[in-house]
Amino acid sequence: MNILVNLATLKTGGGQNVAMNFLYAFKEVIQIRPRVSIFFIVARESQSHKYLRDIGYEKYIVAPKNPVQRILFEVFCNAPRLQDIFSKNLRWFLS
Repeated sequence: MNILVNLATLKTGGGQNVAMNFLYAFKEVIQIRPRVSIFFIVARESQSHKYLRDIGYEKYIVAPKNPVQRILFEVFCNAPRLQDIFSKNLRWFLS
């Protein structure tokens, strides 16, 4: 099973705390359920981006912090990339 978690909008402050709590819990889930593939979208150089990089987790995509750049990134760059990652599982969602 593939799961996509978009943390790109959680860049600073309380949102970043929520993202980090989720990632700490996620680390335990991945050990319990290794067949679940969880992909993340994170803001560049955010705390969540640094954490995933530091623990060596490879299934994440880095998005720009700027809201306008992020929208353009998600529309023009990310959709084809996500379609490659999830191919069969999310084909109905991305079309």
